[in-house]
Amino acid sequence: MFSIGDIIFYPVFGAGYILNIEEKEICGEIKKYYIMKFLLNDMNMMIPIESVVGRRIRRAISPDECEKVLNIIKSNPVKLSSKWSKRCKHYTQSIRSGDIFLLASIIRDIAGLYRTRSLSKSEAKVFMDIVDMVAGEISLVTNRDLNSVKKEILNKVNMNEFLC
Repeated sequence: MFSIGDIIFYPVFGAGYILNIEEKEICGEIKKYYIMKFLLNDMNMMIPIESVVGRRIRRAISPDECEKVLNIIKSNPVKLSSKWSKRCKHYTQSIRSGDIFLLASIIRDIAGLYRTRSLSKSEAKVFMDIVDMVAGEISLVTNRDLNSVKKEILNKVNMNEFLC
């Protein structure tokens, strides 16, 4: 399914790449594992090859699709629910889906919400976590610096004050 060097996206963990493919014996059972390195938190993870599909790990988008993602981010926002519980559920489901286009729309929509009122600390954290995931994938695919991609995303939604 994947080869060494392939750029991947793992929901919740974000973008990374296949560092290696190794056979390991664990609990007396020999299996092949992907060794993945993730951009965010500089973390390595070992996952059995046979369990990749169930975990929604996918190939990264193409450079052309990166432009589509950035266009979604700068498009007109859709009004979110006024209830935090509904918004939180929507955000969580979207993050778990690993759909970068859906994540881009959430960036756009939270930014639209921010224009009408301040964000809670929880919502601001979710917003930045999603920005990090989207920026990470675009950064690896386009071979650009992560912070410059984050800055570009935040510029598109006029939320530069969220830059660290």
